[in-house]
Amino acid sequence: MQETLNERNSGIDIDLQGLLRAYLRRWWVILICMILGASIALGITYRFVTPMYQAKISIYVNNNKGDETKEYLSSSDLSASKSLVNTYISIAKSERVLEKISKNLNGEYSVGQLNKAIKASQLNDTEIFCIYVLHEDPKEAARIANAAADVAPGEISQIIDGTSAEVVDTAKVPTGRYSPSYERMTLLGGALGVFLAVILLTLHYLSDTRIKNENDLTMLYPLPVLGRIPNFDITSSENSYGYYTTTREEESNK
Repeated sequence: MQETLNERNSGIDIDLQGLLRAYLRRWWVILICMILGASIALGITYRFVTPMYQAKISIYVNNNKGDETKEYLSSSDLSASKSLVNTYISIAKSERVLEKISKNLNGEYSVGQLNKAIKASQLNDTEIFCIYVLHEDPKEAARIANAAADVAPGEISQIIDGTSAEVVDTAKVPTGRYSPSYERMTLLGGALGVFLAVILLTLHYLSDTRIKNENDLTMLYPLPVLGRIPNFDITSSENSYGYYTTTREEESNK
């Protein structure tokens, strides 16, 4: 008997309908855990996570000097510019450029601080790349980004001969935070609460080894049931045979 009970607890044979009924019967536990999880996640995020703001500039680059005039740009010119964008990004993030940005900012930020705050990426496979600056102060984020806009184009043109770079958009002071997302953290906290509630209810269901009905008995002993104890308190419409077998839900409500 002990071996059979251990097999049942190990999950070899689980009554999925009974497990679903256990979830539905304890729906309020799941709801409470979801609310608690969402509230805790929101509270921790609001209290301990510093809001960050992002400012952005965009720079257009091509493989012609700015003082050179062309009647048109060929497809080879555009392809060459696109292929060199990653090179331009590397230059914009180089220590040489960051040192000049730091100097333009009166040395308020070190090269290491600027390297952590500044990111750059190509814009939709075009000849334009964007420089992003993350800072806890929105005004400082825009200030650093605009300092990069003052330095990066000239350095790119100077380092790579035969190219030019031009600022398309300067940075504006961001009005909304970039991170964290309170809505996303609240949803994740609620989902985690539901997950933990389901795990606890499942463990509670599997740890209950009491025999409550005929199915539980046949799971333990592969023997035929010879009879049942009649229940004379129920009507024949509820059970045409006049017998009564307690269910897991009824037993737990006693």
